[in-house]
Amino acid sequence: MVDPIVETHSSCPDDPIGDLIDEYHCATARLARCHETLLDKLNTNQENKTSALIGESPAMQLLRRQIEAVAKSDATVLVLGETGTGKELVSAEIHRRSERSHRPYLCVNCAALSAGSLERDLFGLEQGAFPGAEERRKGRFELASGGTILLDEISELDINLQSKLLRVLQEKEFEPLGSQETVRVDVRVIATTHRNLETEVREGRLRPDLYFRLAIVPIEVPPLRERKEDISLLAAVFLERFAAATGKWPLKIDVGSLRRLVSYHWPGNVRQLESLVRREVLLAEEEEVTLEINPEKEFSCLASSPDLGAIRGMSIEEVERLLIADTLELLDGHQKHSAEVLGIGVRTLRDKIKKWGLKGQRR
Repeated sequence: MVDPIVETHSSCPDDPIGDLIDEYHCATARLARCHETLLDKLNTNQENKTSALIGESPAMQLLRRQIEAVAKSDATVLVLGETGTGKELVSAEIHRRSERSHRPYLCVNCAALSAGSLERDLFGLEQGAFPGAEERRKGRFELASGGTILLDEISELDINLQSKLLRVLQEKEFEPLGSQETVRVDVRVIATTHRNLETEVREGRLRPDLYFRLAIVPIEVPPLRERKEDISLLAAVFLERFAAATGKWPLKIDVGSLRRLVSYHWPGNVRQLESLVRREVLLAEEEEVTLEINPEKEFSCLASSPDLGAIRGMSIEEVERLLIADTLELLDGHQKHSAEVLGIGVRTLRDKIKKWGLKGQRR
């Protein structure tokens, strides 16, 4: 059926208003078809349960094939990728598709704990290992036996713990803290990192033998800017998810927003896109959602040059404290994300937070 308004104005030659109306209705029709296509893809891709695996781009098709191939083995897997690409979700998908899927899947963030706490968490401890250790406690490796353990941000693992992890990878055994009894485990190890581990080896922060054990099967998760064909579909997934959760469904994204999403370079990858859609859904007052990307607002205090007038006369330590405090404030005290933005390790950041009495949350 032809819209009567469009038909009336289309019959008038050299009518600029009619041309604008024609363009508007054509854009509206294209948007409706786009949403139908996206929903069709969502309905036909329900096997991809995690947002990191949604997409039909060549890069994502290759990633799926790699996951399918390595899931059938027990080989150690190293998942590489920039912050926000979905490395943890890829790890979970490898476990889900493996023969260990019915067994435990445990995650350990190597950046979130001190070296001592991480050793106890991974390897467990014997009763009386230190004052206050009143009972034996199993570590994550023992609890995950038969299944899979994810070592998230493996590059942050303390150098003194790396030899103990190497033994687990090679011999499948270790001694809990304070014990002389050897524990044997059957566990698959998946590690993730956003860093270049070859650089970490050259600079002495990672043992070469551990690197070669970890990198048996490396998988690279592509950044969002290298799979722009998937952006509209990801946005639709997040829109449906958050709109349903807030009771605002159905919502739709306007045409201009889709163009902006595809043309943007996404330094924060899928995580940044997800946060953008979540924010706009929460603020949405109409059925059509406009997604505004404002990198100056989101990254101004991190990407712009410092105010030299404000820091003139300050020591290097004072400037460092100011930068760390501002970054923590911008990222809601999230230590892991703040450390990634600042380009330092989480342990280093935690030491500075403690030294200067700053506020940061271990997440």
